[in-house]
Amino acid sequence: MQSDAIQFATEAFPLLSITQMEPKLYDARRRPLVRRAVIERRYGVSPRTLGNWMKSGKIPYFKIGSLLFFEISQVDQALKRFQVNPIR
Repeated sequence: MQSDAIQFATEAFPLLSITQMEPKLYDARRRPLVRRAVIERRYGVSPRTLGNWMKSGKIPYFKIGSLLFFEISQVDQALKRFQVNPIR
């Protein structure tokens, strides 16, 4: 059963689909975001080093208000650029 608001909207605006009215939410199952502490522990770096990486643009991050978030797969990919393979 549709809510009154959805029913009113579909009657008032027949060309506007319901999906266009609903806000798109971030799907954390597909792209989980983590905080600074997780990245620091994952790579064994200090908060200062992580801050330097962010400031220099070595790793991507999201800033939402005053909170910082990282997507692990993007950070992994960004840091692979600096990987050095040993010579045998």
